[in-house]
Amino acid sequence: MQRVGVNIDENQFLRGVDPTIHTQITTSWGPWHRGLGGRIPTAQEITNFSYRIDEQFGQNFVFGTP
Repeated sequence: MQRVGVNIDENQFLRGVDPTIHTQITTSWGPWHRGLGGRIPTAQEITNFSYRIDEQFGQNFVFGTP
């Protein structure tokens, strides 16, 4: 992701999640990445997929403290 200028450690990309959910999110990126056929995705493709992750797992995100 850094190759195309996406720093996944920027605040806009960070989400608080349970470790189990984090594993599921990380696992979701694998098939997507393999589906690229070895080419480097564009920053927009990465952003678009991250929105899909947000839609799929957003109900599990932790915002603030209880």
